[in-house]
Amino acid sequence: MEVLDGLVDEDLRLEFLLVEALYEEAERLAAQSDR
Repeated sequence: MEVLDGLVDEDLRLEFLLVEALYEEAERLAAQSDR
């Protein structure tokens, strides 16, 4: 069960990183379109 928990944690961490990257990209695009 601990192994499964580790995989879930890893999955959530990757998902969080992906969302964070997308958010930063969106902010960058928004800053560019302001000009």
